[in-house]
Amino acid sequence: MAIRVLSAGVIALGLAFVSGTPYTRAAVHPPPKTLAASPEAQGHDVPHVVSTFKLIAANTLESVTVRYIDGVLDPASKQQVDHLMRCLRTDSAKPIDPRLIDTLRDIAREVDAPLWLISGYRAPEHPDDHNFHNRAQAADIRVENVSSSKLRNLARKLGVHGVGWYPTTNMIHVDVRDEDYFWTDWSGPHQAPREIRTR
Repeated sequence: MAIRVLSAGVIALGLAFVSGTPYTRAAVHPPPKTLAASPEAQGHDVPHVVSTFKLIAANTLESVTVRYIDGVLDPASKQQVDHLMRCLRTDSAKPIDPRLIDTLRDIAREVDAPLWLISGYRAPEHPDDHNFHNRAQAADIRVENVSSSKLRNLARKLGVHGVGWYPTTNMIHVDVRDEDYFWTDWSGPHQAPREIRTR
């Protein structure tokens, strides 16, 4: 019996040396630690946060689902918005100011509904045309089942600096100017503007 136990021990020890690790050292030392992945490598396993809002062109019925990935506007969505908000008179497009798209996102998030785009970029008709539509920094919008007065108040609460209220056509104008400017315009379609500045 003692010979069998001794033989078994010799065989185990021999196998340990054949494997390249002395049996006694393997028993004393813990297994190697797995190194933590670098922050960059860990980021690949973190799911992205995707948020969207829908923008519908009232005049063409084209629509875009605008995507933000981790709070950053998706470049493909940006190109689609540039096209959707093109000048319908000339069929020309201009890169829309990303701040304006962020403003539309914030409004859509608050109302939890698609935004209907009435007018976006407008190509200048005269050399002295320098309004915010000409700069691709303004949009006229409405939301189904939301009054234009409520939409106006919401835009101002969100901190939009340029807000125009058009109660006759049930829409609002929003732009990304630097200073506050608010107004009301009671004119209807194809009528001369009747803008009254408000506080």
